Amino acid sequence: MPHGLTNTPPEPQEAEGTGARGGARGGLGGVDGATVGCHRLVSLFLRGALRLRPPRTLRAPAWDLPLVLEAMSLPPFEPLTQVGLKWLSMKVAFLLAITSAKRVGELQALSVAETCLRWNPDGSRVVLWPNVAFLPKVLSRTHLNQPIRLARFDSPSEEGRSKLLCPVRALRAYIAATAGIRQSEQLFMCHGGPNRGCALSKQRLSHWVVDAITHAYGASGRPPPSGVRCHSTRSVATSWAALRGVPLEGYLCCSIMGNAWHFHKVLSCQRRRTTVPMAAVLRPSSADSKE
Repeated sequence: MPHGLTNTPPEPQEAEGTGARGGARGGLGGVDGATVGCHRLVSLFLRGALRLRPPRTLRAPAWDLPLVLEAMSLPPFEPLTQVGLKWLSMKVAFLLAITSAKRVGELQALSVAETCLRWNPDGSRVVLWPNVAFLPKVLSRTHLNQPIRLARFDSPSEEGRSKLLCPVRALRAYIAATAGIRQSEQLFMCHGGPNRGCALSKQRLSHWVVDAITHAYGASGRPPPSGVRCHSTRSVATSWAALRGVPLEGYLCCSIMGNAWHFHKVLSCQRRRTTVPMAAVLRPSSADSKE
């Protein structure tokens, strides 16, 4: 055993970590009257390897939400009646991601079927459900068949651009624009290529959201942050909701975290009461300067 540990590199390679070695030791036979996993030298060795190469925590990249929202109210994302389907698709994907704080799998499972899409008679609100075959990451009654509820966002602002960020408005335009080519009841569909009109994959949906963020930075003349992922919209959305004073239960319901205590620990900050979390997240940057 000492000879084997001496010939083992003390630092794990990039492709492996302490978890990989911990799993490997469990599959080996016994030695010196004890299993390899319980051997004192093995435990000391793995503890040292952990200190030399501690686990890395992936942090969400810091990208500027007001900058992206500003770009969403300008060409090529506006006016909706004239934009191409590519830009309209990216805008709807981003707005739904940022206002719902849902995982990409939950967004991809949304459907335009009659049982999964309900509009208010006046068009001011819409409720979207995933298709019945969708299974969320956490299987429980709380997480199954969770809807996304959106209200029309048209509060006044100095620049008159608030309504251009309304996801209800963008969603209605997207459904109308895709009606003629739609080959699936899935909400998001391919807008070009041989699969035009077919259901969109989770990978492509993630690319849409990331591309929207990247384009916003390019349009403003700033280099985009590295490592942007679609999943980062969840942390950005909930953080902005907390900073805007949305009650804990408001964004906890949107993000479907494991429990309220854990979510409160992550977003421990002062909150002021507001009634519409979506309006708080999409508040124009000009409003921030007044506070």
